[in-house]
Amino acid sequence: MKKTQRMKRTVCLILIAAMVFSVFLISGCGEKAKDSEQGINETKNDSPDSEADKKGDDSTEEIRIDPDLPDIDLEGYTFNFLTHLYDGDDWVGTVPMEIIAEEQNGEPINDAVYTRNLKIEEKYNINIKMEPIADETKAMKKTVAAGDSTYDAVIMFNNNVPGIVTADLLTNIADLTHIDLGKPWWDPAVNAMSIDNKNYLLAGDLLILDNEATNVILFNKELMNTLGFDLPYNIAKDGKWTMDKLNEYIKGSAFDINGDGSMKPLDDRWGFVTFNDTMHALFVGGGGALAVKDANDIPYMDFTNPSNLNIIEKAMDIMYNKEEVLNVQADVSNQTEWTQAFYTPFEQNRTLFMWARMRVVEKYRGMTQTIFRIWILQVRAI
Repeated sequence: MKKTQRMKRTVCLILIAAMVFSVFLISGCGEKAKDSEQGINETKNDSPDSEADKKGDDSTEEIRIDPDLPDIDLEGYTFNFLTHLYDGDDWVGTVPMEIIAEEQNGEPINDAVYTRNLKIEEKYNINIKMEPIADETKAMKKTVAAGDSTYDAVIMFNNNVPGIVTADLLTNIADLTHIDLGKPWWDPAVNAMSIDNKNYLLAGDLLILDNEATNVILFNKELMNTLGFDLPYNIAKDGKWTMDKLNEYIKGSAFDINGDGSMKPLDDRWGFVTFNDTMHALFVGGGGALAVKDANDIPYMDFTNPSNLNIIEKAMDIMYNKEEVLNVQADVSNQTEWTQAFYTPFEQNRTLFMWARMRVVEKYRGMTQTIFRIWILQVRAI
């Protein structure tokens, strides 16, 4: 690839990734957005003589945070995203919804993406494209090996990432001149993904998939009232919603509705319905970590420290309560049946708690009076 092409590819990546925050801000701020076009600096005046202090009130000023990018004409360059094409469970869409929007349709995310892309394409004279492929990992390896510059960036699932990084297929973030991980549109967790002070992965406000896949626990308010439990709102707000408290609610909540002497996934009432993934979610949400990094940014296994073992013990106490906790992946063999066993009981008020990913909450829009979500991170170990 020619040097000029390489420069364009790098700058385009910065434009697409870093501009997303301010463009979303502009599209939603009315008249204030027009003022923000002047590029107000990121720094606030924190001195005692600031205008807010002089007024003696708590007034705040909305400030545009500028990505500090060069004003450049990219001569119609096409920036192409390689993305997943997924035909699986409804916790993730078939293709990413946050990259391309062909036209406005009244849906907030679609229209924000459309407005953002139009603004960037006009400002920098580029074209933003997306190519969804079922095996995005294979496609990426093939094009890089061939020296093909078809793709400028790739969006893939986490479980595909390790082999990609070690195969030397990605660019070190440090080589992307204008990437500033201190900007608020980058996820601070990116810093945890470095090894030996090298990082090849980015995450932030450009992506929606990570939010859709966020682990949550839903509880059924109607069933909780029936069982005489206090709703966990205040417990969670006070930081006292722990695994022990969750387990306390679960125990005694299951019931053999049809009276046949055994708990059936599709017939009876459950204290907690889960997936295999719930074990890891409880572990991480409780503050556990499989590995940590040393002073040289090299990770090492830390699973067996007492804190981790305490957390995993509490998580296992929940997950292996087979009489009251249904793990549909482990306990239901038929694919169609476990899908029904996962979703239907909660909708029918036969599940007190349900682990899910955030996108699944959309499925229960009609149950707004009977469910509430608690972020998994609030389910602390102790």
